Amino acid sequence: MNSLKRYISIMQKDLSRFDHRQGTTALSHGDFHGGNLILAQGCSYGLDFTETDTKLAVYDIVDFLKMDIFATAQPDHIGPDGIRTSSREMFLKTYRHPVDAELLSYCLRGRLLIEWVKISCDAYNSSAFQRKKFSALQDRLSKAFTQPLQGS
Repeated sequence: MNSLKRYISIMQKDLSRFDHRQGTTALSHGDFHGGNLILAQGCSYGLDFTETDTKLAVYDIVDFLKMDIFATAQPDHIGPDGIRTSSREMFLKTYRHPVDAELLSYCLRGRLLIEWVKISCDAYNSSAFQRKKFSALQDRLSKAFTQPLQGS
């Protein structure tokens, strides 16, 4: 519980950095994750466009990169957003819209924090997958919140 209060306090303090800042908007999938992709040789195809709308471009990036928590990584390979720096760099390498690095870090932290607190006691106690997810999120959040936001 102390960690949660500390993380929320940091998020609240960092939020003021984004006053009057414009983020890039794009046509976003809205539910962008590996389960909604078909990967073929040299290309990928998206599926399930029911939540597609114009949103902040970071929306889909956050949805996609949050799955990185299940990959093992050395502590010094985790960035201030809780994601492996190599995963973030690889995704952004071919992304064609400008991305506010600091806003992306903030949104990724927030999303991982939401995913962590969404795991109920019942779900945790009855599901090995939920326990693994909780532990992975807890580990990544503890590493993320010891670093300043990227771009700051």
